[in-house]
Amino acid sequence: MPMPRLILCRHAETISNRDGWLAGQWNVPLTDTGLARVHLLAEALAAAGANRLNAVLCSDLARAVCTANPVAQRLGLPLFEDKRLRERDYGEWTGMDREILQARHPREWNYRHSDPDFAPPGGESLLQHRMRVVEAVRDHLARHPAGLIVVSHWGTVWCLLQELRNSSGEESLRPKSPPEFIELMGDLKQPASSHGSQ
Repeated sequence: MPMPRLILCRHAETISNRDGWLAGQWNVPLTDTGLARVHLLAEALAAAGANRLNAVLCSDLARAVCTANPVAQRLGLPLFEDKRLRERDYGEWTGMDREILQARHPREWNYRHSDPDFAPPGGESLLQHRMRVVEAVRDHLARHPAGLIVVSHWGTVWCLLQELRNSSGEESLRPKSPPEFIELMGDLKQPASSHGSQ
């Protein structure tokens, strides 16, 4: 049986992206620039033949849904929302300016992606995030074996790349914003591995 095709997309620009603060699982709107670029993503995916996949899957946060809706409409595919694809829960860090957070907590800031068991105060660890994300995509692939377009978040895409590529999660491997996307062939039938970046 051929391996499923996965296309990973990050949501379009939000006010938190633009202004440099950590949104986490807060609902934040897309900027005007983000709204315009969503349609570029839809056209880029259409040109890549993404309509041959089974469905579009997205986080239930508004910024992902607003990015995924035009994609699903343009490709004529069903859209499914799953809260397991949300961005990592950053707990008390949510809403904080990234530069201020990095200056106040430099060691913890570096741990956020290097230590799979580190969790910000009141938030979740990288391992917890990765396990729920992989579980969600694996469940949907069981129903849609030809493949999925996954529209989610920076951290969620990072988790999937870790699992599918066994990569180090370098920024160059992540789509920055629409209309960029990453296409992979991968098998997520096995449970998520027990270590975040190992």
